[in-house]
Amino acid sequence: MSCSRCHTEFCYRCGSKYHHLKFLGNHYDRFSILGCKYNYKPDQPAQRIAVRGALFGGQMMMVPIIAGLAIGGGCAVLGAGIVAAPFYASYVTYP
Repeated sequence: MSCSRCHTEFCYRCGSKYHHLKFLGNHYDRFSILGCKYNYKPDQPAQRIAVRGALFGGQMMMVPIIAGLAIGGGCAVLGAGIVAAPFYASYVTYP
């Protein structure tokens, strides 16, 4: 639903503005921290906040791990390329 004056998209159930972040989800996601309060346990706000907060905390804890693995993998590929490139070049050029 959108406002007729300012054309802002908002939820007709809870009245909040739609937010969408690729990593965190959007307003329609059930377990997203940005999700509508009516999509998941509308009558139990403490439990809803605890579950969504725990999932958000897990996502935030995984960011450095995934980044470290990506950087480590990139360094390994670069290192292997630096070591293997001279041997491969000499193998290809001298039959």
